[in-house]
Amino acid sequence: MAGWEWKKEVMPFTAMAAVELATVGLNTLYKAATLKG
Repeated sequence: MAGWEWKKEVMPFTAMAAVELATVGLNTLYKAATLKG
């Protein structure tokens, strides 16, 4: 099960990156919405 070991290594990093991207995306959307009033 070498594939599983690889996934266990990569998943936390992928999850962190996804959370960061989501935060930046939501932040940008929020700022755009607030600027428009």
